[in-house]
Amino acid sequence: MSKIGIGSAQFGLNYGINSKKKINTLQIKKIFNYLYNNKKKCYIETAPVYGNAESLIGKNLKKKNQFKIITKTISSNGKKIDQQFIKKMNYNFLLSLKRLKQKKIYSIMVHDVNDLFKKNSNLLYDYLLNLKKKKLVKKIGVSVYNKKDINKILLKYKFDIFQLPCNIFDQRLIYDGTLDKLKRKNIELHARSIFLQGMLFKKINEIPKNFISLKKKINLFHSRINYSKITSQEAAISFVSNLKKFETLIIGFDNFEQFKNIIKNPIRKLHFKTTDLYCRDKKSMDPRRWKKI
Repeated sequence: MSKIGIGSAQFGLNYGINSKKKINTLQIKKIFNYLYNNKKKCYIETAPVYGNAESLIGKNLKKKNQFKIITKTISSNGKKIDQQFIKKMNYNFLLSLKRLKQKKIYSIMVHDVNDLFKKNSNLLYDYLLNLKKKKLVKKIGVSVYNKKDINKILLKYKFDIFQLPCNIFDQRLIYDGTLDKLKRKNIELHARSIFLQGMLFKKINEIPKNFISLKKKINLFHSRINYSKITSQEAAISFVSNLKKFETLIIGFDNFEQFKNIIKNPIRKLHFKTTDLYCRDKKSMDPRRWKKI
């Protein structure tokens, strides 16, 4: 069974389509107390661009850290990677360690995959390898969105972890064989967008009218979970976990009660058809493109 990982974007940002505000500090403290009291080990995913998320995580970690912490690189705004950017990246990584109150962490991931396709991108990769050599991180990874980018990366670099989108509507990387290909290479896979940034929980009349293909799939999904007497949350998590491809499912939540409910609910076998829930509308499946819909 895949481990549930904490996506901390909402610790520091108003994140996700359903989110109205950040998770307050008291709720975050409750989350960590629950994990410590119940001896739960999990992944915690964060990034410098998630507001003050790293500082809030560091504030709630005990000296004996039982979590696998992942942070991400800053993004380059230039057309190429140069030494000045590498220095800036190193400064920000050391700042991340300071905020997290850690001497080393489990992994650092390339946040913007396009940085790996720029001129002199080998400088970025070599920098990450150096962090691993110095044992400041155990593994290096990259956050990706599609098969094309994954294949380009595999031709040039060797990453330990790929973080990628997967949910009951976004089954692209299942059907095109990408997940199987990465597993054969013994690459650790982390799933994100399990709830499609909260779109999965919206009522049909709340979904913007331009999401025509997705609305049809969500309508079908709701009818099936209602018949099967399973919640949308349980179905979403169970679908991805039952694939048995992922080491962890990075999940966001709005508050402590929602988090506890996710952690406590068992993974269930789905007794309904899921293949026809696959939405092939690429724009609907990529939150980066939602503003254009």
